[in-house]
Parts: sequence; C-alpha cells; structure tokens
Amino acid sequence: MKKLLIMSMSIMYLALQLSFSDKLRIPVGNGQYKEIGEDSGEYDYYESSFTLIDANNDGHLDIEEFCPLYSGSMGSAYVLYIYNPKEQKFEEGKDFLDLSVNGDGTISSMSKSGYSYTEVVNTGYKWDGQDFKMVYSDYNFDCDSIRYGKYEVYDFNSQEQEVLSVKYYKTTDIKFDESAVEVSKEEYENIKNKFNY
Repeated sequence: MKKLLIMSMSIMYLALQLSFSDKLRIPVGNGQYKEIGEDSGEYDYYESSFTLIDANNDGHLDIEEFCPLYSGSMGSAYVLYIYNPKEQKFEEGKDFLDLSVNGDGTISSMSKSGYSYTEVVNTGYKWDGQDFKMVYSDYNFDCDSIRYGKYEVYDFNSQEQEVLSVKYYKTTDIKFDESAVEVSKEEYENIKNKFNY
C-alpha cells in the first residue's frame, strides 16, 4: 500500500508539470467552452504550448499558454488563464511578455523596446484573491553598458494603485537588484535626456 501511495504521488507531481502543444477547449461558464491556442498552419513551430501551473497559489491549476507566433525580440508572448473554482471556469486570458510564475501568488513579466531593444520594463504582480495587481514597475535603459533605471513600488491595498516609493538607480544588470546603486532623480533625468530616451 505504501509503495502504491508513493507511486501515485509521483504521478500527481508529474501531472502538475505537464506541458503539451495543440489547441485546448476550456470551460468559460454556463456550459460554454472556448478554444484556445494558435493555428499552426503549415509550420509546427507556431503551435501554442500549454503548461498547467498554479499561478496564483490558490491550490487550483491554471493554464499558461506560450504563443510563439506573437513572440519576438520584444519578448516571449504568453497568455495566462486563471481557473475560477467557484464558477468552475477559466477567466478570460491576460497577455504577458516573458512571464515568470514565482510559485507564491506572484508573477513577473519583462518587455523590451527602443532602438536595438535597449529599454527594459520589468513588472511584478501579486494575486489579490480576484486578479493580479501590479506591485512594482522597473523601467531601465542602456547607456554605454551602464543601465539607468526608475523603480516604483505600488500600494497593493489601494484601489488606485498609488505609488508608495520611487528609486532611481544605475546597474549593469537588466533589473533593479542588490547590485544597483542609487542615484538622484536629476542624474537619472540628465542621462535619460542625453541619450534621447
């Protein structure tokens, strides 16, 4: 019996890591279904791939769809479908670039833009029980191998998502982290204007 239990737990763990390519029909409420996924046409590499993952940490599997057709140099395109257990349906999908699911009810995304994609925006979201709300935004740009950035933290509990704090920094990484050195708003603005960002 113990061996069987361990084996079934292993199978359950594998099911949580399940990824596959094709189209899916998902329940959207009132006995209705919606087909999600990209048509591959004649090119197999345009097929969507899906991962079942608990993105909001509520104990229910959600669907992360990777969309290669819409991916490019700005980032890899994803659509996240959150399962609503009360209504037994998946909510309308939300688009993200370079999505990372952190496993604690938070997700982050990163997008690139500008000349040679030298501008980067990192955004963090936290599940509030109904939706993912933005908790930080990190915009930075390249200036001769040094990146200057503006890191804003938002009030998770306010309806209007008010800004709680702003930090201006420089770093060699593409995001605000412990290696970032704080700079004044004036220095940040001067560099931004000098390099035409």
